[in-house]
Amino acid sequence: MVLKYNTKSKGEMHIKLAEDSDASAIYDLALIASSDETVPAMFDYMGENLVASVNDGNVNDQIIVAYANEELIGILDFNNEDEFLRIRSLYVRKDYRREGVASALVKAIDKLVTTDKTLRVTAVSEGGAKFWMNLGYKVHYWEMIKKLT
Repeated sequence: MVLKYNTKSKGEMHIKLAEDSDASAIYDLALIASSDETVPAMFDYMGENLVASVNDGNVNDQIIVAYANEELIGILDFNNEDEFLRIRSLYVRKDYRREGVASALVKAIDKLVTTDKTLRVTAVSEGGAKFWMNLGYKVHYWEMIKKLT
């Protein structure tokens, strides 16, 4: 199933579950993400991990992709755990940010995945937390950190 959405100003995008044929584009976009200063360092090896998710056939690991003008502009990957779906990463190309791509990727889960499980995500920044809350997500718990000196 391919879903069609409009970006705010750049035209139509198509969103679908990733297939083997998307692996190369996913890897390339993940490489861009790993050099993006707005992406946490924990995503340094995201390309290899995402391509493995597409290629290994594991139905517990899935990726949703967004294309515009036949170019990959966004990815969302999630894991199907026992009691919930965990969104692990969400990335949109810089030139498509603030165009509704990330929101459309998240909303596409409801249409592309049949389950009654709860969605979970960890926000890694205040801006990320605001994004998720604007989509209806609620704070489940607080994780606190302190650097030891």
